[in-house]
Amino acid sequence: MDVRRPARLLDVDPEPNPFTEVLLAQQKYVVSRDDDAQPGYPASTLVVGEATETVARLRAEVDGVLTVLGSGALVRSLHRAGLVDEYVLQIHPVVLRSGTRLFGEAARADLALVEATTSSTGVLLARFRVG
Repeated sequence: MDVRRPARLLDVDPEPNPFTEVLLAQQKYVVSRDDDAQPGYPASTLVVGEATETVARLRAEVDGVLTVLGSGALVRSLHRAGLVDEYVLQIHPVVLRSGTRLFGEAARADLALVEATTSSTGVLLARFRVG
C-alpha cells in the first residue's frame, strides 16, 4: 500500500460506517520500503522492509491475527510466500470487463470455505482457510 496516499477506508462518510470506530482503535502495521513514510492513522506502526520478510517477522512477534486491507499487490506477495492462512473475500454481484486478478500468477492453492453470509445488498462475505 502506498502510505503517501493511504486507502481512505476510515474516512468519515455521510453514511455512518460501523467499522470506522473499530478500525481506528485497532493496532495497525503499515508495511513500506520508505522509512520516511507517515502512516496517517492513529494506532499505526510503520514497519520498514521487504513485505514478505516483514510480515513473516510480525507473524512471529504479534499475538493475534494480522489482517491486510486494500492492497492486492501485498496480498499476492504474501500468498506466493505462503504467509496467508485465511482469506475473507467480499464478492460483489457485478461482472467487470477487466481488472487485476486477485491471486495473479501464483501457484494453485486449495481453499476450504469456513463460513459465508450474504449482505442485504447481495454482497457475499466468504471466509476461506488456505490448505
